Amino acid sequence: MSTKIIPIGKKIQSILLGSNAIAEPKKKTDTTATSQRSPLYSTHIYKPLLHIIEKGLHSESQDFISGHPLEHLILKPLGVHFVPSELKQVVDSLDFKLGLYDTGTIPASTNPKSSYSEFAWTRDMANKVLAMIEMDCIDEAKKVIYALARFNNEKEQRNVFYGLHLHESGKPNPHDKYQLDTNSHPHIRAAIDANGLMVRSQQPWGHNQLDAIGAWLYVTFYLANKLSNKKDPNYDPKFLKELDTWLTNTVNKYNGIDSIFSLTFKALNRIECWNNFDVGPWEDIYGYKRASSIGICLKAAQEAKKYFDNNNWNAINIHDVNSFKLELTHLTENCSKALEERIPNDGSEVKEIDRFPSDAALTLLLEPFNPGLSEVQEQAILKTLYEHRMGVVGFTRRDEDDYVGMDYPYNIKSKGIFSDLSNPHHKAAEWTLFDPLLATFYYKKFNKKYNESKIIDNDILLLAELHLKRTITQITKEEDSYIKRHEDSNRIKEEKISVPHLVLPEAYWFDSTQNKWRPNENSPLLWSEANFILMMKEALKAAYIMEKAQSQ
Repeated sequence: MSTKIIPIGKKIQSILLGSNAIAEPKKKTDTTATSQRSPLYSTHIYKPLLHIIEKGLHSESQDFISGHPLEHLILKPLGVHFVPSELKQVVDSLDFKLGLYDTGTIPASTNPKSSYSEFAWTRDMANKVLAMIEMDCIDEAKKVIYALARFNNEKEQRNVFYGLHLHESGKPNPHDKYQLDTNSHPHIRAAIDANGLMVRSQQPWGHNQLDAIGAWLYVTFYLANKLSNKKDPNYDPKFLKELDTWLTNTVNKYNGIDSIFSLTFKALNRIECWNNFDVGPWEDIYGYKRASSIGICLKAAQEAKKYFDNNNWNAINIHDVNSFKLELTHLTENCSKALEERIPNDGSEVKEIDRFPSDAALTLLLEPFNPGLSEVQEQAILKTLYEHRMGVVGFTRRDEDDYVGMDYPYNIKSKGIFSDLSNPHHKAAEWTLFDPLLATFYYKKFNKKYNESKIIDNDILLLAELHLKRTITQITKEEDSYIKRHEDSNRIKEEKISVPHLVLPEAYWFDSTQNKWRPNENSPLLWSEANFILMMKEALKAAYIMEKAQSQ
């Protein structure tokens, strides 16, 4: 079997560069209606952001802007909106590395100098396959869905899900099934073997990540729902059934008793995922009742119910369909209630977990796994993100975050990974995942409002363009290299790190010796590239809307 990476990023890039289709407006746009409407978000949310846009970008980020090949676009004045040709210039500038093995496995990074190239994260792959689906790269998306299903349905992994499934909901201590012995959980970070297949790794890891399980289930049923739509050009109503049959005939015959998909939903219900502990997307802080995990599991259950309601509850192998219906309903209802406790519908404080309420993982509940939050709940998330997490060039993940933070390459006793939190001037790493997701969130709001009412909402468009500009700034403008020094077997090991130009890094770390922010070694991060793709698709739609509106 070939282990060659298929460069799907280049295909997607060519699609974006050739994109020019949006719905034709049915009547002339009433651009005066903007000033007469009530703002979508209250002023304490968007007014500070508009002020940042007016200044170009945060003053501390000038080092990123000066000399950037897209400097002229980053510094576009307030209210001078992007046109399609400029957005295509942004797309054309990025050196897309997004790729997958012919097995469907996608590494976290294609940089051979990063350990991320040796592993595939379920959560990352779910986000990447969403970008493929949205860009109509269905054959590639199917490969990824098959790879995830095969991995989770193989004997050892499936048996772990089955062990969780055996726990009866409502019995004492459902948490016992999802405690700290993380290697006994369904593996979320898989090793990539010589054939390009996902395999369970013996390396200890924080595998108890409910959000990743929810993300995998969601994208599977999202694609199945898309392919079940007769109007879709890729119409393939048998996709999920054929996948399930393949799992039984090729991977594990016990799938024929109960599909890995129904089995996993039962497991989430029976361990009470809405009332449990996990480490979430950052894999390091064990927390109770994590909002992002609950919300993503809820989104998965909603998508599955939509599929079964519109198709057939016997489309996959389900042991006792009536019982499964009840369990899926129970899961959905309890996740909804628990999520509203964490993100109240009265606009009060949002809590990811009690210890770190303002975790940037909340962004995922705005985009792409929004489980139907109200505008009040969305505002509450935005408020906490802007007040606590938005930084100079990206977003910090949470308080007390030492992963690839300030001066981490020079922190000898940190295994070459962690920064020194005891430093009173410590700065956490600022990540590139979040700005493109927030831009996508706002662009979708703008595009939907225009398509429904033909109103141009400049406030929302400006917010989208702020995050677009910040994302452009995050593209490395030049190659960077530095020496990482860490202790290995009582010896000081030196390693040269090189980060290419025109890629999206995982994060930027602050180098106090040079007084500047620098991209970390896990660059490019393919998850960030996927988020960039989602953003650019919606940004191009908005640009064509503005182009047509201004020509009328």
